Amino acid sequence: MKKVAPRPRVAEEVTLGPVLAEGGEGRIHALPGRPNCVAKVYHRAPSPEKIEKLAAMIEARTSELSSVAAWPVELLREKPGGPPSGVILPRISDHQDIHLLYGPRSRLAAFPLASWPFLIRAAANLARAFAVVHAHGHVVGDVNDRLALVSQSACVRLIDCDGFQIRHNGKTFSCDVGVPAYQPSELQGLKSFRGLARSQNHDGFGLAVLVFQLLFMARHPFSGSYDKVGDMPLERAIQEHCFVYGREAGERGMRPPPAALDLSVVTRDVARLFEQAFARDAARAGRPSAKQWVAALDELGRLVQRCRTNPSHAYLKGRKCPFCAIDRETDLALFHQPLSRASGRSRVEPVHLPTLWKEIAAIEPPPKAEILPAPLLAFEHRCAAAARGRPRRWWTRALVVGLSLLLAYPTGGLSFVLLLFLPRVVPCQRAPGGNALAKRVRNLVRRWNERAAADAFHERRSELARARSELESLDEEHARGLAELEQKRRGHQLDAFLRQQRLATAGLAHLDRGTLAVLESYGIETAFDVVPHALARVSSLAEGVRKALISWRARTEKRFVFDPSRGVDPDARAALERAIQRRHADLVQRLVDGPARLRNTAQQIEVARRTLGGEIQPLLAEVEAARRAAA
Repeated sequence: MKKVAPRPRVAEEVTLGPVLAEGGEGRIHALPGRPNCVAKVYHRAPSPEKIEKLAAMIEARTSELSSVAAWPVELLREKPGGPPSGVILPRISDHQDIHLLYGPRSRLAAFPLASWPFLIRAAANLARAFAVVHAHGHVVGDVNDRLALVSQSACVRLIDCDGFQIRHNGKTFSCDVGVPAYQPSELQGLKSFRGLARSQNHDGFGLAVLVFQLLFMARHPFSGSYDKVGDMPLERAIQEHCFVYGREAGERGMRPPPAALDLSVVTRDVARLFEQAFARDAARAGRPSAKQWVAALDELGRLVQRCRTNPSHAYLKGRKCPFCAIDRETDLALFHQPLSRASGRSRVEPVHLPTLWKEIAAIEPPPKAEILPAPLLAFEHRCAAAARGRPRRWWTRALVVGLSLLLAYPTGGLSFVLLLFLPRVVPCQRAPGGNALAKRVRNLVRRWNERAAADAFHERRSELARARSELESLDEEHARGLAELEQKRRGHQLDAFLRQQRLATAGLAHLDRGTLAVLESYGIETAFDVVPHALARVSSLAEGVRKALISWRARTEKRFVFDPSRGVDPDARAALERAIQRRHADLVQRLVDGPARLRNTAQQIEVARRTLGGEIQPLLAEVEAARRAAA
């Protein structure tokens, strides 16, 4: 197999490697001698028009196009001088189909650590790729869900570029195919796209659809419920401009599917671009350009804040997290929960909390513990009663003995007669079978109640439920913390101002260098430190100096001017963020460990029941023997 560039040069022989992929047009082969390239070999010999188009693309290739697309590099021929049978393309490694990213189910496997901000970046990078193609005068044309590949860092590369509409040296080479779901209303219903002159405005529709699918969890903007008579297939909805999420959707009988996001999750600029792209007059008035999408999506990425419950979620400031609401309402896993684990070296693993909670809820609790035999419980009750009455009996005996001693002299010793009646007045109660048996029985009952009951399992599950509830409220806690910081802005500015006013430069008459050194040794260096309880620790400080310092701080505070334009104190905000992050990590770890710990608790209860159950019958036999002996 020989490859020959369009410009004359010595042909270089290449060997085709294994097939990497196969499509309707041809096979993609690895090139062992060219690890950064692949060979696309067509099933059928390309037509003269196709060969001319490929040659034009190779000649029109630029570094900008190569950075965003798998742009053809060289023609491939069976032999020198023979007709082209394929083309050499750059090899794109570590990228996956874009539809695997926007589909919730596939995303969890293909992009396990992807977040909504990641999807926003991918959408912006997709628009950048379109912008580069358009800047060179070309049109993508066949926009579809297999058009682009995405890396784990949200970089986007366009593929199947030989299907683009290419303009080179004044000649246009058409794009002859198209997927209706990504074609605008004016191109719906065509029997063929062959020879059709496409425009960048046509691309504007397909780009908007892909961006919508990325941001809105694979939902197609024209797919929803139709409340009027008849059916509303996707192609008809596009043709009739029935944008399901738009302002006019209700008038046209269209409703979004259940558990779908709405346009309130994006900025007004992004929402406006969607409305413009799918509007009835978009073919005439124009759809948003790729550059407009880049600017709007970059702004959206800057304005969203990460959710504290699941950092893979994000939402616009001042609103609630819509993804958490969907997680709570449905079983649909939209994003994993990123969890850091330390094992030799730190790594990040994906966890989906709703799925995790379903696993916790599915763990069956141990069945209710059997009730101990009635004779054993009755014996334990008598032993416990005897033990409870023992202190009272001893106090009563001590009282009788003391009384007899106290009355011995007045009665000439007759009071000692009371001691003869002591066993009758306060009898000595012994447990049947002796104290050793009583202790063993009471110990068994205590251990059975503590270890064999299912209370520990239910308490652990309740702890996990509280952790889940607290995790879900972290976002609200963060918002309350920010609101409190906002209210305390004046106090923070005042504290910062006072910390800048040093005692060493105060110029106080009562403050000599020796006193200043004493104060500094107690950590009193600025006006912020001059507070009564701090000064009280300095026992050697004269009262006059103390009063002068308090007066100086009061004068300094009067010089403070609050600046309402300054935001929240950065240190205070950082402290709040750290506290929330630590709490989040702790709660997530509890839930991640929850299933294993819950199963372990259930197993411990079962083991305790088997172990203690083996002690019941022998001990019961001893109790029965002691009862018969006492009778």
